[in-house]
Amino acid sequence: MYKFKNHNGKGKRWSVYVQRFTTDVGVVGGLIEWFDSYADAELAAEEMKRDGRFYGIHIYNRSQETADAEYRSR
Repeated sequence: MYKFKNHNGKGKRWSVYVQRFTTDVGVVGGLIEWFDSYADAELAAEEMKRDGRFYGIHIYNRSQETADAEYRSR
């Protein structure tokens, strides 16, 4: 079963977005997890796929400039 990492997104460039996630009490939408590297994001996405409760899994990247700007603004 996939365990959420709950990483803070400050300064991170890679994210895994999940459109829907099935829980014991129903379906949740719009989950996002942040990672330092593409490899970490890809590993998490593969774990989610094997878990079977996640649908619409996508990996996104934002520019380092955007990641740094968000980090500085907090």
